[in-house]
This record gives sequence, C-alpha cells and structure tokens, in this order.
Amino acid sequence: NLRIWEQWGKTQNKEGAIGNIITPYMGSVEVKDNEATIEWLIWALLNKRRFGVELPADKLDKAVAYVLNEFDADRDGRCASHFSLSQIDIRDYEPKTEGLAGNQGLFVVALQTIEALGYPIEPAYLSKAEEIYRGFYDEKRKHLLFDREYPDIISLTSLVPEFLSLWLFDKPLLTDEMVVNHLEQTPILNKVPNAPHPELGTTAPICVRLTKDKKGYAYLSSDYQPFGEFGKSGYKNGARDGYYYNGGSWMRAEYCAYVAGLKHGWDKASRLMENRAWAEIYLNPRWPFSKEFIPTKWQSIDSWWDSTRGLSWNVFILMANELAGLRTPEMDPDFQGTRPGQ
Repeated sequence: NLRIWEQWGKTQNKEGAIGNIITPYMGSVEVKDNEATIEWLIWALLNKRRFGVELPADKLDKAVAYVLNEFDADRDGRCASHFSLSQIDIRDYEPKTEGLAGNQGLFVVALQTIEALGYPIEPAYLSKAEEIYRGFYDEKRKHLLFDREYPDIISLTSLVPEFLSLWLFDKPLLTDEMVVNHLEQTPILNKVPNAPHPELGTTAPICVRLTKDKKGYAYLSSDYQPFGEFGKSGYKNGARDGYYYNGGSWMRAEYCAYVAGLKHGWDKASRLMENRAWAEIYLNPRWPFSKEFIPTKWQSIDSWWDSTRGLSWNVFILMANELAGLRTPEMDPDFQGTRPGQ
C-alpha cells in the first residue's frame, strides 16, 4: 500500500495535483482537476488508519490546498471543475461546471477526508456542501441529477459518494428515500433465466435516459446527451446503444451503488449484488473474468468489445462486501491481523 501510494504521490505537480494516468514506459502523462487527487488523499487516510504511519506533510499540504482552491476557490460549498470527478470522464467543461451530482458528492467526501487528516474544516462549510449534494435530488423525477442541464439522465455514479461516505466515515449524506428512489428508477437489464435471481436483471446501465413510455428508458442520442462532441458524433443512429458510457454496465460503480442501497434498507440490494457478481463471470461464458464493462444491449457475445477483457479495479467489490457485512478481513489469504494499539 505505502510503496504504491508513495510512487503515485511522485506525480504531484507544483500546484499540488496528483497524476491521473501513469504509464510503465512514459511515466506520468496526465494531471488534471478530476478525482485523482481526492482519491490519493483518501488512500492517505486509509494508510494512516491501517498502519499508523506518519505521512509526508509537505505533499499532503499541497494536495489539500489544491483540492480546496481548485474545486471551491470562493468557499461557497459548491464544487466547480473542468472535468467529471467520476469515472465518466469523456468531456471537458469550459467554463467550469457546478452541475454534476457526482462532483458535488465527491467534494463532500474530500472535505470529510481532509478534516479526518487533521486539517481544519468549518462545520458550517461542510454542512453547506452536503446540503448542495442533497439538492441534486429532483423531487419530481425522484432521482439525483447526473447533470442539471440534462435532468432526464440518471447515473449510478451519482451514488458513489454516498457509498464512500458510508465506507470511510459511517455517515450517510442522503436520505433513505433519495437512495432507494434513485435505485428504483434505474433499469436493470440483461435478464436471464440462469441468474441467481432470475426475477431481476443482472446489469444496470451506468448512464441512461429515463422516459415516460412503457419501456421507461432510452439510450443516449446525439441530440440528448451530456458529453458534448463525443456524444454528438458517437451516438448517431443508436450506434453505441448499451456500450461504454451509453448504457454499459460498469461493475465497480454499480456494485457500490447497490451496497449504498443495502445500507439504506433497499430490499433488492442483496439480490442485485449477487446477480451482478454472477454476470461478471457467467453472462459471457467465453470470458469468465473481470471486464471493463458489460454491454446492456447486444445480439451476440461476438459483439462485445475485445478491449474490455480484464480490469483490476473491480476487485474493489471485496471492500464493498466488507461494508455490506458479507466479508471480513480474515478472508484474505495474507491477513496478518492488526498491529498492537490499532
């Protein structure tokens, strides 16, 4: 943990931002105002808790200052960024946007993390940021707004900050009603008879448009999508329906959203967690391993993208299962227990 975290920290630039893409042959090739620096701080907090280590104050000071100044320079509690602070990172915003639920939620988690690392955060400031995150819940539509400019679009990434707050701080940011309604609005697709719970689907689109017709949803189109030129040119004539960020099912975000639902009392959560884990291995019998995403609209597994075969970050569901109470650290084959005093 520490060696990789320290190596990642070496990508920090003079402003304090941590690198987003690090390659084996070209080194750090991308640093921008996305979630990377926040996640580096979260990892710092976890290492401090788990190993009782003294962290490099100079690097932490710079990273904390960067997060506060880059995402909320005027300290009004609203997160503003040129980029998404979620994995859906396929467009830039110029000027900065304040309209993404996932960004606001992750900024709240950043403030919680900064405070837990020992930096002063005014309670009123944190409370204001939390209230703004809750304000992305649309009472009429009954879901968090992925992007205020496209209110019919729903995304499971909007619930990832809720999962992180529950996991890291045992603190809900959203109400039960908000979380459950959001999940109930999300279509669950790829329904197959051999799933553990065949009455339910096995995968959910990470991003999709809700509609008022019988079907209830539609994939993004070139004339209604939040991704700028990427979506305008790429989503013509249904060419990418069900794939990548136009409805692909990304396990990590989906599973974390279900665990958040479990913690908020959603009755479908445990069954959908089991179905989604099953789908990762068995939905495509030729690829019994983790994937970048699973398409939610396809005629044959021959159409699945070869480039998606194999993705390491899905192992995070093991940590999510600890929060869900389904797994303990002792289940790791290399578990050595905690150190004295921890």
